[in-house]
Amino acid sequence: MAKNSEKINLSEAKAHLGKYVKQAKKGKVFVICERNEPVAELLGIPEPKKTRPITLGLARGQIQFKGDWNEGDSEIEDLFYK
Repeated sequence: MAKNSEKINLSEAKAHLGKYVKQAKKGKVFVICERNEPVAELLGIPEPKKTRPITLGLARGQIQFKGDWNEGDSEIEDLFYK
């Protein structure tokens, strides 16, 4: 059982689940008891790390294509269309 946990009765947890979930998201841990015996633990899930947005165009001017790269390849087209 975690040090900062609080014991709550199952009926109390069911009646006020939203309130306990909000507190669990903030780091509080609840031990849910049935007839004063611990049966479950309610704790929040850590938020995923925030990622920075992708900046487009970082390699602009660094990649060079030889020939017409957009032109179809007849060998590959044959695999799809025959």
